[in-house]
Amino acid sequence: MDAARRAVNTKAYLVGDKGIDASRVAVYTGSSDSKVVDTILIPSGAQLDTTGLVPVEESVKPVGRNAAPKMFRYQPLLDE
Repeated sequence: MDAARRAVNTKAYLVGDKGIDASRVAVYTGSSDSKVVDTILIPSGAQLDTTGLVPVEESVKPVGRNAAPKMFRYQPLLDE
């Protein structure tokens, strides 16, 4: 389930923050349970070889992103 959630969160980021059309993004999980997300760009007219990939169920919902705690945010120095 963690891999599926990471995949769905990645799609939500690409669609919501980067403006990519949702119909052009498909998410799959692989055979290993790693914390790595692979992004594969498929040229127009090409097909993705989905051998070993499992489509993510539509029931998996993205988790909202939280801002980093204030103490970790970049604070620019003010020139005086």
